[in-house]
Amino acid sequence: MNRNSRKTLFERLTEARKVLGLGEEATLDEIKKTFQDLIRTWHPDKAGENSELHHEKSRAIIEAYKTIMEYCKEYRISFSREAVNRYRPDEEFWWERFGHDPMWGPGT
Repeated sequence: MNRNSRKTLFERLTEARKVLGLGEEATLDEIKKTFQDLIRTWHPDKAGENSELHHEKSRAIIEAYKTIMEYCKEYRISFSREAVNRYRPDEEFWWERFGHDPMWGPGT
């Protein structure tokens, strides 16, 4: 058993998100864009004299991305009203509450 396999999932994810420079929350688009930007920056073809450093960084970035995407693949997404309402647009929130009010809504 290697040292990495003894780490908890949370520890592995925390390390991975730090490698990618992510906060404690991120969308899939943010994860993918961050990965693409980092791998573009650290790609070994751009290494010049720092070839080993670029290879090392690229490997770490790819491994971090794989770790996070594996977690996301298994993550259960809720489609309940409560969960969806947490991420709905502000306009929808206001329309639901005040859209039929003659003062705020389109009127009659």
